[in-house]
Amino acid sequence: MYLCYINKLGPNFRGELIYEFIFTNDIDNVNGDDWDRLPASGYPNLPYSDFMSDVMLLKTNSLDLELAKNNDFFTYNDCKDGIIAIGWEESYVTDRMIFKFGDDLETVKGKLYSKDYYLEKIN
Repeated sequence: MYLCYINKLGPNFRGELIYEFIFTNDIDNVNGDDWDRLPASGYPNLPYSDFMSDVMLLKTNSLDLELAKNNDFFTYNDCKDGIIAIGWEESYVTDRMIFKFGDDLETVKGKLYSKDYYLEKIN
């Protein structure tokens, strides 16, 4: 499975930030509404459901990711082309995590685990 989208759901009642990490088995064809919109500016929607293979949650009090779907310079399809990452820690963080379109599940888990974060399987 390959990472194709990160969706920030926002804080829960405990104040934890919640992210959906969405994976696909069809990394070459995955797509969604407004993935070609320039700039992305929050418009790109989740991948079409028939492309979603697994969705996992990250809950955290300390990690605030910047997401490509909210950028003001690129399309979300630029993630597919490797021009911009899907998500990343802010630049002042030492050894920051960067999540790229097409990262496999074990790579994503390893990056998170290295900083004591864990994905929860929800489906």
